[in-house]
Amino acid sequence: GLWAIGGATRASASAVLVKDLDEYSNARHLAMFDGRLYLKVEYWCPLGTTYSILSTDGTQVGFQNLRPQKCYEPPNGNGTDTGGGGEGNATASRNIELWSIILLAAMPMVAVAAGVFWLLRLPGVFGNIYVGVAVVIGLLYAIIVSPSDSIGTFLKWFLTLYTGLSYVALAAASLLKPNEDDLESGSESRSELWDRFTRAKDWIAFFACTGFFIMIHIVLEIPATDGAGPWLAYAALIVVQGLGSVLVDTTLPLVLTAICTFVLAWKVSREVVRLLFGDSLDEQQMLVLLAIFALQGIGIIAGAVFYTSRRENYSSSIRTLLRKPFVKDKPGLLTVERNCGGCCAARR
Repeated sequence: GLWAIGGATRASASAVLVKDLDEYSNARHLAMFDGRLYLKVEYWCPLGTTYSILSTDGTQVGFQNLRPQKCYEPPNGNGTDTGGGGEGNATASRNIELWSIILLAAMPMVAVAAGVFWLLRLPGVFGNIYVGVAVVIGLLYAIIVSPSDSIGTFLKWFLTLYTGLSYVALAAASLLKPNEDDLESGSESRSELWDRFTRAKDWIAFFACTGFFIMIHIVLEIPATDGAGPWLAYAALIVVQGLGSVLVDTTLPLVLTAICTFVLAWKVSREVVRLLFGDSLDEQQMLVLLAIFALQGIGIIAGAVFYTSRRENYSSSIRTLLRKPFVKDKPGLLTVERNCGGCCAARR
């Protein structure tokens, strides 16, 4: 939003909302002239993105859009204004184009990719399915709420939810992995289904984990933000991603978690330097910052090497712990401990 600050002293200063700028985007090039503030903005109209200049004298009454018409309405064939009909025709034409993309491009791509994925067992086409579903949902939203200035906000939160749920589903499926006895004694269709999932897991992890990694940085505005809340949420999500990397048991989630950890380490280093020396950052303070960051980096790398060397043991223990509420041991399997230092499984 656009705020005006008034008051003669710091104690009496107050901020007043002049204009909520949610309907506008990319506000830039602020300039003062003759007691008024001018800024360039963009916003959505039925015919597409519109550019304009806003002006205000610091009051709600003095706020104005310098365009004579907020949205341009094209003339009809006789050269006269079409009024509301022009906007309706433009919206209808745009919706036809969006439906054409859905029905003639996105959905056929998803259908063909699903067929190839299932019949030919080619896991690489999972990306076509994953991206195609997201495209269809995004276009349907654009059709339903057309025209709308909120498409950017919707895509930001939808993609965050979409990739996050995909990550959770991937971790849950990996957690509930059946053991060899279950696969041997189970139906052939179950064994085949798990084989298909195993083949595609690396591709699913690439799109779900990478997408979620990108979206949390966009939503939380990391590393640009200075707010404590986003950084605390980011730290919590690092823990969640670390747990997910253990469950998924592929390399990519672990690498992405390590990158997030280094980003957080840089923020910690910067805040320590700010606490010691203030906001300025000269050569000496930069050296201190790099030294603190290097120490954290050594710790992160050492921890990663330690975990990797014992990855199988830790992964197995965590999986066993998390599987207990969902998977029950078979009653026909009895574990007997012996004094000879080993254990065996005896069937009743």
